[in-house]
Amino acid sequence: MPRVVDHAQRRHEIGAALWRVVERDGMRGVSVRSVAAEAGVSAGSLRHYFSSQSELIVFAVELMVERVTGRITRRASEINDGDDPIDWLTDLFKEGLPLDRTRATEMHAWNAFVEQSRVDPLLEPARRMEWSAAQWLCRTAVINLCGLRIEASPDLPLDDALEAEASLLHAVWDGLVIQLSAHPEPLRPGMADRLLRLHLEGIRTRGGTGNMG
Repeated sequence: MPRVVDHAQRRHEIGAALWRVVERDGMRGVSVRSVAAEAGVSAGSLRHYFSSQSELIVFAVELMVERVTGRITRRASEINDGDDPIDWLTDLFKEGLPLDRTRATEMHAWNAFVEQSRVDPLLEPARRMEWSAAQWLCRTAVINLCGLRIEASPDLPLDDALEAEASLLHAVWDGLVIQLSAHPEPLRPGMADRLLRLHLEGIRTRGGTGNMG
């Protein structure tokens, strides 16, 4: 009896193999052959799932955004009304930090994808999608910490003071990603947790007044 292949699962496995190639060898190391070897399939088999190297790279980037967003969404679904926003927001933002092997591979590859998007317009839509999703989460965090009854949009900014808070939080989050990726030892997971909490506490204390001095 022939083995049934889950095509969606195989595409995901190939996408994850591309992340590992990028982490190990950079974008220059990506080819149909190198990714196929990493995934344990033939180059011909890989071409059955992706018609070109560019299609494979775009899929891998979109898959990464989907994975990180999915983890954050699942964690958000577990929040109870009485939970302290500092606690659950810290947990949400940590889902996007390279604090374990899987997330480290994702973030190393993502940094390479962002750099590649400067010269590859095919990656630009995925980069914009990731930025919008991250900014939406930061806007949502600010709204919750300030006790406001409004909804955040990935496309529309908040008022000036609140948007400044969201953008600063986004910058802090990105900075933690870069530091943990480049220098994981000085910035241990416990310190990353503490820095996130300190910044979130600062937002709550300011209450969206825009007074960051």
